[in-house]
Amino acid sequence: MNAPAALLTLVTTIPLPGVKGRIDHLSADPKRGQVFVAALGNNSVEIVDLRAGKRIRSLSGFETPQGVLFIVKNRRLVVANGGNGRVDVLDAAADFRPLTRLHFKSDADNIRFDPFTDEVLVGYGDGAVAILDAGSGVERRHIALPAHPESFQLLPQERLLAINLPDAGEVAVADPDRMQVVAHWPNPQGQSTNYAMAVDPELGRVFVAYRKPARLSTFDAKSGKLLSNLELCGDSDDLFYDLDRKRLYAVCGEGFVDIFDESSPGRERRIARIPTAPSARTGFFVRESGRLIVAAPARGRREARLLVFKRGP
Repeated sequence: MNAPAALLTLVTTIPLPGVKGRIDHLSADPKRGQVFVAALGNNSVEIVDLRAGKRIRSLSGFETPQGVLFIVKNRRLVVANGGNGRVDVLDAAADFRPLTRLHFKSDADNIRFDPFTDEVLVGYGDGAVAILDAGSGVERRHIALPAHPESFQLLPQERLLAINLPDAGEVAVADPDRMQVVAHWPNPQGQSTNYAMAVDPELGRVFVAYRKPARLSTFDAKSGKLLSNLELCGDSDDLFYDLDRKRLYAVCGEGFVDIFDESSPGRERRIARIPTAPSARTGFFVRESGRLIVAAPARGRREARLLVFKRGP
């Protein structure tokens, strides 16, 4: 058994000078070793070069950016603005030139890319997921929901979406082709504020992080059956499933990353709790390099920074 600290080792810290306020979600370009940071409180998207270990550019003109997505295939950068509901599509191959701007009602948030259809999915407003063409950014269709969507994930085997709806007290399952919700999974009794989500595409499991109380629940993707329910660090906003190691990384604002061994369904367990920084509750896992990047916002005299961890054996 590996020592807990060996499972995730801090290899570098990259400062984000001048970045104030809350930091939301991240994305990455693994080919160029770049990370894109939605600096929500700073109204900017920060571009960080992991190889050089420094911030190389700050893109401005956003209004509380929450979701950010880099599409490797066509080098598009998609930014969801919570403040005004706008979604910006930028061309990273042309100095991040704006290509398309879509205006939704409010609160554009999480973004996902569907590689099977070349579509971008954006959650927004009081309850909807917009489905966009990945090249042009043009909206093709949308899914109406009973509440605002937080994290959602593609279920590749079922060709469905699992969607966290904390205000509705459930996980909804939607068919993006039929544009409708096809199942409702109630939150386990006494659990609420389900924000973060990840999936195991091979075994068909959906992992959901709850904040009240802090629990990690695992559901069967086909039936919605609750498979396990474990203690979790507090204030989680991002979950990442490591398909190669069969591990789950939960990034928590309490100041930790919890690591779970998911190699034996029915015998899931937490195997490490790695310290990070207070309020560092978002991040990004780069599978190609085995790096987990955690965003730590500025606090007091400590400037904002990215904590770059290397995955262990």
